[in-house]
Amino acid sequence: MDTYKIEIHGEKVKASVVDDPAMVGIKIDELEPWLQALESRIVGLDVKLDNAKFVLVLCVGTCCLIIHSRIAEVPPEALRVLMADNTICFLSTKMADMNLFSLRLRCSTVVQLGYFASKCLKKAHIKDYGLAELACEVGMDIKESISECPDWSAEFFTLEQIKYAVHDAYTTYVIGKKLLNMLWSKLLRTCQQWI
Repeated sequence: MDTYKIEIHGEKVKASVVDDPAMVGIKIDELEPWLQALESRIVGLDVKLDNAKFVLVLCVGTCCLIIHSRIAEVPPEALRVLMADNTICFLSTKMADMNLFSLRLRCSTVVQLGYFASKCLKKAHIKDYGLAELACEVGMDIKESISECPDWSAEFFTLEQIKYAVHDAYTTYVIGKKLLNMLWSKLLRTCQQWI
């Protein structure tokens, strides 16, 4: 289990890599204060598959957890409990959503970011947009991660692989947070008009 400080979109992000199923619960416990501090309990989610191994990334604020494990292993209980928590909204990319199914992980509230953005912004045509296009919709200019997909079956990750792993989940979280803030602002303006 290692922890790294990486920079994504100008922010310092703490990324913890866990490859021991027994340590997953401890690291999930570290995410809990971040979730409690938020008005809206959202988690950026990404899943990467490669032959016999997977990488599941969860991001809350600037704290990310990278779980690196074998596909054949039963997901740790702490992870199954977190994913089943219906008070948390997991925002994912379309690909992550499909990969979750492959891992036999049941997520009670998972929403594809494109769908969420299309509903929040009332623009049906953006539901199939990628992260870069969705970022533009909320006023962000994001840099894409490295172009070549890493080997997720590697025993140890390089710093570039960790940055690549975290990029989509963190970006999903940031875009989701901006969308929620936009909704709250609209709601607040509407309420102020009534007063």
